[in-house]
Amino acid sequence: MAETPAGAAHDYNQAIQDLGAVLCRAARPDCPNCPVQSRCRAAALPKRRELPREGDRSARPRRYATLLLARDDGGRVLLQRRPERGIWGGLWSLPSLDDEQILVDSSLRAQVLERYAAAVGLVLHEQSLGPVQRHTFSHFSLEYAVLHASLRVQAVADKGSPLLCWDLAAALQLGLPSPIRRLLEQLD
Repeated sequence: MAETPAGAAHDYNQAIQDLGAVLCRAARPDCPNCPVQSRCRAAALPKRRELPREGDRSARPRRYATLLLARDDGGRVLLQRRPERGIWGGLWSLPSLDDEQILVDSSLRAQVLERYAAAVGLVLHEQSLGPVQRHTFSHFSLEYAVLHASLRVQAVADKGSPLLCWDLAAALQLGLPSPIRRLLEQLD
């Protein structure tokens, strides 16, 4: 490949990206229609149909979380405003209990739930843990399970609080991360 032309780096980079997206695809590369085929190292190889290879998706680091889906007797859902920095910054989400062991150890899960409830001033009763799911970000994968619980004490009703109970229709109007929105849309 030629060097990046002086003064036209943006256009050159865009052209190379377009070439890769349209012709030099991992599945079914279109080598006969490629304008740079005569200078392409991959085209000169006997195994050119195996190039380009997709990146190893398993190399992405994993993080783990248990999302707390707590509802009160009126069906309202407990949501927490995420800190401005970090994943889902500033969005409303289900409270997260970040610990890989919670996903596999039910006795630890009960202890962590108790500690969390005491720390935020709620009375929660665990009901069930859903299956482990995955949400993929550009730089890591989040493996999570949803811990369904019933909320026995009304949550803080102050709009300035990071932890509030929301009517389901109102909750769906908030800024929510896409996996949380999907979970809430599935509730009755």
